[in-house]
Amino acid sequence: MNCLRLCAMALALTSAGCAIRPLPEDFSGAPTDTIVQQIRCETRKAIIDSALGWLTEDENLERGQVDLYSRNVGLEFRNGRRIQEFRPELFRGRVRNMVRLFFDTGIAYHFELQMTENNDLTTEINLLKPAPPFPQFDLGLNAGALRQRDNLRVFAVTDTFAKLIKLPDDYCDGSLVAKNYLYPITGNIGTKKLVQDFINLTLFQALAGTGDPISGPPTLSDQLEFLTVLSGSASPKLTFAPVTSGFGIVDASLMGSVKRSDRHKLTMALAVAGPGAGLLPQTRNSIFYTPLLSARPRTNSEAAAAEAVNQVLTLRLFRPNITVAR
Repeated sequence: MNCLRLCAMALALTSAGCAIRPLPEDFSGAPTDTIVQQIRCETRKAIIDSALGWLTEDENLERGQVDLYSRNVGLEFRNGRRIQEFRPELFRGRVRNMVRLFFDTGIAYHFELQMTENNDLTTEINLLKPAPPFPQFDLGLNAGALRQRDNLRVFAVTDTFAKLIKLPDDYCDGSLVAKNYLYPITGNIGTKKLVQDFINLTLFQALAGTGDPISGPPTLSDQLEFLTVLSGSASPKLTFAPVTSGFGIVDASLMGSVKRSDRHKLTMALAVAGPGAGLLPQTRNSIFYTPLLSARPRTNSEAAAAEAVNQVLTLRLFRPNITVAR
């Protein structure tokens, strides 16, 4: 084994993860369009689960939040009816207003995908010249090559609840994936919680818009940031026994290192807009002033306590945990 072979080992290490333009698929295997598709499909499933769960929950029917006709329509979709046919006009009264309120809810996704790659190669050679009877003379040589490439990909995608529901069935085939703790942006990122919180805050907590002063339709946004760092190094070393009277190589080493840092930011926002925005005041009022508790309070204090219980019961109506089979 000689210095040329030593160099080849280090070069192989540093070139293993080398990319002129770092991209998400270099390590994750998921290109940008696949990442977007998976997040859209995860959001789509969250919307469908929330809608059909609310429509078909027995408790909602018993408390008058959903009429029997609307519940049966919901069961049709759970039992195989094409979800692309789902629309507000299929329902009646309060249920129709509720579906219409959120049907055209806007969704915006803003992506910042930053990938940084470092490939470094350093070498050290120690030379020795015997000079008896004088002390030996040592000479150390060092050299290195440090390389870094950085790519920042920024873009935005917009959707509505209606647009996601109407996506063709095969669009999301194979796109509903589990959490990826090593490379999170390519896995399940928890959009279901954002969708459910948006619905609950809009209906029960007077969710407002954004801006200063606060104005506009109810809006909720989350900003997620994921950092993945992958690194590796190798330091092969050769030791020689000098046998010449001149300078001889005592040892030689190469240090090869690879570091990849991927920082991904996703800002996801939901807002009520379109025809549904005008239904918000009456929808909120119909929820809070429809008693679910079969009590008949006789004093103001009793009425206030009963109203508090009614609000808790109403909140439960919109927290179904139902898995929709495709």
